[in-house]
Amino acid sequence: MGGYARLEDHRSMLFDEVRNSAYGRAIAAAVTPDSVVVDLGAGLGLHGLLAARAGARKVYLVEPEPIIEVTRRVVAANGLKNVELLEVRAEELELAEPVDLLISVFTGNFLLAEDLLPSLFVARDRCLRVGGHMIPDRVQMQVAPVSAGAYYQRRVGCWDSAAPVLQGLDYSAARGYAANTAYTDSAEIVEPELLASPSTLLELDLLTADNAVCHHGIDTTVTTDGICHGWLGWFRMRLGDEWLSTSPEATAMHWDQVLLPLDPPLSLAAGDSISLNLQRPQYGDWVWRTRAAAGEQWASTFFAAPPPLGKLHKWADHYQPTGTAMAEAATYVLSCFDGTTTAIDIAAAVFSRWPAGFRDADDALRFVRRLVEKYG
Repeated sequence: MGGYARLEDHRSMLFDEVRNSAYGRAIAAAVTPDSVVVDLGAGLGLHGLLAARAGARKVYLVEPEPIIEVTRRVVAANGLKNVELLEVRAEELELAEPVDLLISVFTGNFLLAEDLLPSLFVARDRCLRVGGHMIPDRVQMQVAPVSAGAYYQRRVGCWDSAAPVLQGLDYSAARGYAANTAYTDSAEIVEPELLASPSTLLELDLLTADNAVCHHGIDTTVTTDGICHGWLGWFRMRLGDEWLSTSPEATAMHWDQVLLPLDPPLSLAAGDSISLNLQRPQYGDWVWRTRAAAGEQWASTFFAAPPPLGKLHKWADHYQPTGTAMAEAATYVLSCFDGTTTAIDIAAAVFSRWPAGFRDADDALRFVRRLVEKYG
């Protein structure tokens, strides 16, 4: 199952009063009696149901996860007749009519986390009519250098000390991995002190954007003396006429902020200049470069864990893969997706032909089920 398959995965979003009130206001202002609306990645359907209640002619709730069965019961319980549920991925969305309003919450922490925007762009191009509207329709990534000494010590600095909990052993070899990690937590936990005013790093018009690549930089002036432990990132989005921010200074919502640490931290004084260049391809790693009078450094989440040296060459664009026994097994399983052969029969055949690839018959059946779930 995916990351949003269970009820608990949706609780914090459904009960996020700040976010949902802002969405509700935007939806009420945008919906007319003629509106055809899509709630993309609908989850439990709250935003689409608000559109239906506001009088939209038709609302499509699009959700690929089994949680849609709970949503179906919610729709029935509220007596809404103008709602249709579609259990498909955004990339598979096909509608018989153009859409006037596309509602989504395809914004991860610091906007790009989870790589949701590419799927949004595909659905937009497939179903939104020319001149149609989106909620949200514009987004911004924002950053600021911050001091967060206690949090930094718990996440990065702790690896440099022979703490009692480590029984006096030296674990400083792990610090480099910790310093290349992007940390996602709430402002309540990070307790950041902003050392400069927030800067907009990237802005996207969701009606026209065709990628979610970040390769941008900012220069800012420090306003408060302090030790800079990293860059804190968050996002803003425009919902109708209203901008909603996940800033650490805004009312907390279910989204968190992301800390990109510096190692070592930099001592900054009011009036100093500091710059950030942030790179992240779609579905890729974060790379952040910092320049200040106190020093220059760079980090990347690619180095947040030891790289699989024996597999790095396989990540190259021009690598020419060769077949393995398990690749042959997977190909065979997919060839059996003919609507007549059962999973248990496929698994028995796979285990018979490739016994070395599985611990037992049950392991072979799990292998088949994973392929069925994804492709069957």
